[in-house]
Amino acid sequence: MDFWEAEALEDVMKGRTRPLALRCVRSIPASDPNADEDEDRDQPPETQTLIVKAPGHPEVTRTSLFCELFGNLLARELGVETPAPALVNLSGEIVGQLNPTLSAYNIQLVPGLAAGCKYLKGGLVSPVPLVELSLEELAAAVRLYAFDMVAQNPDRRPEKPNCALLGGRLIAYDFEMAFSFIYALGKQPPPWQVSKLSMGPRHLFYPRLRRQAHAVDWGPFISDLARLKAGRINELLDEVPSEWREHANTVRKHLSAISRNTSKLHLELARSLL
Repeated sequence: MDFWEAEALEDVMKGRTRPLALRCVRSIPASDPNADEDEDRDQPPETQTLIVKAPGHPEVTRTSLFCELFGNLLARELGVETPAPALVNLSGEIVGQLNPTLSAYNIQLVPGLAAGCKYLKGGLVSPVPLVELSLEELAAAVRLYAFDMVAQNPDRRPEKPNCALLGGRLIAYDFEMAFSFIYALGKQPPPWQVSKLSMGPRHLFYPRLRRQAHAVDWGPFISDLARLKAGRINELLDEVPSEWREHANTVRKHLSAISRNTSKLHLELARSLL
């Protein structure tokens, strides 16, 4: 995963957590064993604008940062298109420069790592739940709905789609509320029993998938999920900073249980649209 150093503030985005558009320069962590100090020494550093969720906003926690970053990584692993995830370092110097401006938004950054992703600009269209989807868009919507049910992400609704169409491609973002099962109290149904989840009928694509149920094919998603073995789950978790991984074991067990029961999940996904 790409590692970046924040350089300057470009914008403060709307939304509950007020994501920041930061100009960043590509960096190499000191711990990277593959780092080559002599490589590209004469090349100017790559810069890019990233959307960043950073510690310092009252509603940005280590758990929400874990969900944001790991949710993005997992979605991509399961064939959902997302803006490329990144880790962004906020130095003490840049925090000192930004905080006077950000205080107006009730944000006081703290130095350290933040969760980021590529900033997509121009041509983004919010999907409308009842608009007819092309076959390609329908396949992407099926995959995104299935991912959200597996990750128990309730935060993709008609009033807050958290995804966009770009040239016919469906791109998902904002994963901070994924893995909501980590907050569950009391006895819960098995992880694959997604038809029991109340979030299904509230999902952005539920009305359209239900109306086009005859054309819904869960097979490609199920095949990808069946290949998600314990070793790969651990590799993805290792991409997340250790200080954010308080609930990693709970998430690992959840995903492993689903991966072992994909045939049951297949039936449950179909049942969730009834």
